[in-house]
Amino acid sequence: MSQKESFISFMKFAQASSKDALKEYEGIYFKYYYSLSIPGLIRKSLVSISLSENSSNIRCIEPAGRELTHSGMASLCKYYGDVLFLGDRLFTIEYERLSRKEISYSVYFPSYMYPARILTGLSLGVSAGSRRQPAASRVVLVSADKQLSVKTAMASCGLFKPTDDTIAEHVKRLIENSVSQGESLFFARTIDDLQ
Repeated sequence: MSQKESFISFMKFAQASSKDALKEYEGIYFKYYYSLSIPGLIRKSLVSISLSENSSNIRCIEPAGRELTHSGMASLCKYYGDVLFLGDRLFTIEYERLSRKEISYSVYFPSYMYPARILTGLSLGVSAGSRRQPAASRVVLVSADKQLSVKTAMASCGLFKPTDDTIAEHVKRLIENSVSQGESLFFARTIDDLQ
């Protein structure tokens, strides 16, 4: 068996074994993290996790915000990918569907609250800027209100200054990309870190 075949076999196994655990994570989320392409600003995106008979998928739509583009038009990124539940963690791998020039990878702590409300983790990707620098960022998924329409949810997304009051303080603390004294690695924060 070739390496490619063994990887594909593992992914099929991982998807099949993830299904039951992922049922409680199915739904719509807001994703928050510091933008890789416009450092210093917080990006809020819309994410869906969905399950089908043969797969578990994640989709993310990221509007940049009209005020931050030269044309006055909101730029948009669409990420499609797979989500797996392995070793008590959620793993996602996504590709940018429009440009097809980017893959991002994230790992999240599961939520032990039912239903799942907040997932914290780390994400690794490439800046959409001209230098296309690889970068890592803390990331948070917050479950969206089920009564919220997709149009209203999308309208609330975009890029925000860290001082913007529309982003909850606990979210800002969870995505802050700082390293504590004595840390030699970049760790995801957990809800316990807020205490």
